[in-house]
Amino acid sequence: MIRIVLVAACLAAGLTLAMTSAGAAPGGTVPVAGSGPELSFTGTLTVTGFTQVDKQLSLEGTLNGPLTSTGGVTVDLSDLPVQLPLEQVTPTCEPPQVAVVTEATPVPILGFDPVTLDSLALRRVVDPADTALVDQVCQAAADLQGHGKIKGRRLSDAVDALNALGGIWEVDTPPAG
Repeated sequence: MIRIVLVAACLAAGLTLAMTSAGAAPGGTVPVAGSGPELSFTGTLTVTGFTQVDKQLSLEGTLNGPLTSTGGVTVDLSDLPVQLPLEQVTPTCEPPQVAVVTEATPVPILGFDPVTLDSLALRRVVDPADTALVDQVCQAAADLQGHGKIKGRRLSDAVDALNALGGIWEVDTPPAG
C-alpha cells in the first residue's frame, strides 16, 4: 500500500504549515458511491478534516444520500460519520495544490451489511496569491521527491499539516492526455 504523505520531508526538516495561511478548516462536498452484497449507495461526502486511525492518515467526513437494497428498499443516510484511509498524498508546486487518494473502504451502517465506498481522488488547490501557503506546498513537493514516506510519531504532524491547509477539497480530475 502506497502511503506518500504531504509533508514527509518538510516535517523531518522541522517545517510545518501555518494555520494563519489557511483560514477555515478543510471542507467541500464531493460525490461518492459504494456497494455491498445487497446494497448500493450514491450520495455525497462532506469533508470535515483529517485524522490518524491505526497508524494511518485518514480523511474524515459525513455521508449523505440514499442507501438502496437490491429489493428496492431505500433508506436515506444523513450525516453518517466516516473515516477513509489515505492511500496517497501528493503536493505539487505547479500548479500549487495537494492531491489525496483514499482507499476503497468498507463502511459499517447500523442494521445493514457494510457498504464499500469507492476510492476517491480529491485535490485542494492553493490560491497563488497566498504566497506563504504556496511556498510551503512547493517545499513539500520538492522535499517529497527524495523521501516519500512518513510513519510513526510524525503522523500526527502530517494530520496537523493537512488540516492546516484548510480550504475546499474537490474531485481531482486527471488532465486529458
